[in-house]
Amino acid sequence: MKALTSTGCRVPLLIEFSPALVTAVVQALVAHLERLLEKAFGSERRSQTDLINRAWPVLTTPAADRVFALYFEIIGLASAAQAPYDALARGLVEG
Repeated sequence: MKALTSTGCRVPLLIEFSPALVTAVVQALVAHLERLLEKAFGSERRSQTDLINRAWPVLTTPAADRVFALYFEIIGLASAAQAPYDALARGLVEG
């Protein structure tokens, strides 16, 4: 169970996140990130410098910030050995 509070509510809301829901969100996160990078990289082979130069404008947008915030939260929860994040993070880091 995870306690959530909103600015207008003083009572924490308890919501149980199922592993299936978390997995679906992570899969959507990965798919979104892959689409962002595919648009930036294109289909031709590029040097590392060119990849960085093409990725930087895409990865520094507000939309990408939300994706990375979720990514790093998953990694942080995994570091605290919280299931199912530990297994999900392994897949995100190892590819």
